[in-house]
Amino acid sequence: MKPLQIAVTVVVAALAACGGDPAVDARGILAQETTWNWGEPPVGTFEAFGTEHAEMARIVLMADGTSHLEFPTICQGILPCEPRAIDGYYRASVYNEVHHLDFLDEEGKVLHDCDYRYEGKLLEITHEGDTTWQPLARASSAWCAIASHCEQQWLPAPLCPGRWQCVYNRCQFTCEGRQIWDVW
Repeated sequence: MKPLQIAVTVVVAALAACGGDPAVDARGILAQETTWNWGEPPVGTFEAFGTEHAEMARIVLMADGTSHLEFPTICQGILPCEPRAIDGYYRASVYNEVHHLDFLDEEGKVLHDCDYRYEGKLLEITHEGDTTWQPLARASSAWCAIASHCEQQWLPAPLCPGRWQCVYNRCQFTCEGRQIWDVW
């Protein structure tokens, strides 16, 4: 055996012993590559408006691999309706030039998956068997549950000392202290 074959065999055996699957996505496809670099998949908050019941309302992808999904719900009476949310992790893969996202729980079980494409500020997703792409635009304000979610979305901060805060599930930056330089 060649050194590379031996290394791959050892990794696959170790994953099998631990109950893991080496780079297999929710479709059961061995991924050509797993993407964890800048821009692939895009990091940030993406939202759709006027979504139907089964479509995504919000996708939040964070740099540390955590995610937040929201699906619209049907209200019975009191408005506004709280969306159905899934918090967990995501795994991105590419196979035959198709980009794919798996959304996982704490144990690594796939809770939701979709194919995606991203160009500029628009994230488009589609689900297996569907031929239409649902657009989700980059949100004007990022979603959060805690302040560190803001940092994990690589949001631009103002040029002042301060910190991110999570206020009503929206990221806000608060400048602290006095102004460092004057504007003429």
